[in-house]
Amino acid sequence: MRKLALATIKPPTPYDRLILARTYSVDHWMVPALSALCERTTPLTLYEALQMDIEDVVLVATVREDIRSHKLRIDADDISRHVEAARAVRLASGQGPQPIYHKEGDR
Repeated sequence: MRKLALATIKPPTPYDRLILARTYSVDHWMVPALSALCERTTPLTLYEALQMDIEDVVLVATVREDIRSHKLRIDADDISRHVEAARAVRLASGQGPQPIYHKEGDR
C-alpha cells in the first residue's frame, strides 16, 4: 500500500513534499524538497516555518541567504549536496549539538 501511494502521489509544492516526507519518513523526498525551498524566489511563510522542523527552517534560511549574498557560489545542482551534508550532520548520533550547515570556507 505504501509503495503504491508513494509511487502515485505528487505533492503540489516543495513545502508539501517536505511535510509529508517528515510525517511519513519518506527520506528520498527530503533533499529535493529542501533544495527546492532554497531555490524558490519567495521566502518561507510564517505558516510554513511553524509547521517545519526548526533545523529545516534554519537550513533553508541559511542557504538562501548565502546564495543571495553571493557568499556561497554554487549552481542549483550543488544546493542538493549542501542540503545532504546538513542532514548528515543532523543525523549523526552521539556527537552533541553541531551546526547544521557549513559554508565551504568555514571547515
